[in-house]
Amino acid sequence: MNSPDLSVIIPTCDRKDMLRKAILALYNQEAPPEHFEIVVIDDGKVKDAHEVIQAIQKEKGVRNLSCYPGRTMGPAAARNDGVRHASGKIILFIGDDILAHSRLLSEHMNAHRERDIPNLAVLGPAYWPPGDQRSRFLAFLMAGDQFGYSFIQDPSNVPYNFFYTSNISIHRDFMLENGGFDEDFPTPAWEDIELGYRLKQKGLEFIYRENAVAYHHHKTDLAAFCKRRYMIGVTASIFYEKHPEEGEMLMLDRMPARPGWLKKGFYTLLEKSFISLENRKLSGLVPGRIFYPCLRLISNYNYYRGLRESIGPAGKDLE
Repeated sequence: MNSPDLSVIIPTCDRKDMLRKAILALYNQEAPPEHFEIVVIDDGKVKDAHEVIQAIQKEKGVRNLSCYPGRTMGPAAARNDGVRHASGKIILFIGDDILAHSRLLSEHMNAHRERDIPNLAVLGPAYWPPGDQRSRFLAFLMAGDQFGYSFIQDPSNVPYNFFYTSNISIHRDFMLENGGFDEDFPTPAWEDIELGYRLKQKGLEFIYRENAVAYHHHKTDLAAFCKRRYMIGVTASIFYEKHPEEGEMLMLDRMPARPGWLKKGFYTLLEKSFISLENRKLSGLVPGRIFYPCLRLISNYNYYRGLRESIGPAGKDLE
């Protein structure tokens, strides 16, 4: 088999039902199967992705789908393993909860053919499924706390902090030459942005292709979001220790003073109240002018709480 034009890398962790849907969406593409391969890295404890792969191989009669065991060291290590196993010139990173639009692969391949430079990265949007886009909470996440595509001012020159591995392609050799993902990041937070930062220093040209659409099928709620924002703050401390010059991007210049017990009590009550409203599907009763600012307060509180608790000696000057 000749080397494909593009390799799709999918790290997965104990989500075999969603993984199956993600892979099947890739076999509903305009791009012919001989032009791409799919490389799955099974980073879960159960190690059941191999069963999914075997079933699809038999069902579809395909030879461009493979699965390798991960090292259970997190998404950064899993993606690095995927790149090493891949044989395509171009690497496309997606998640095991990403369902590709039928033009996703062709849009990425066409973008690379048009520019044809070895230091190009192409970002495509990862939207919530159409049925979920009516949720005000998910709209809040799309507006910047998880994805912020609307903030991209120049699609031909995208800032490094949009290096989202939910839907991004890059030349394999350029990645390998510059070290790949930093495996010091143990969770899915900042490891992709950190790579984008380093690659920008090495001359990365980063563009946004709005028609390279994928859909993010990830069930979440406000309680899970609060936990994730806390962990993003924790992981931001790793980024800061490696790149203290990027403190402004991490919003360290806006970090509020350490809250006293009264403020902590206020934020805790606010968070619990809004989680209760969301769980009871009553948050729609809260006017938008109150709903969104309150979510912003809850989001920032959890982020800075995680950051402050983990930043260690590197952040003493910030106290």
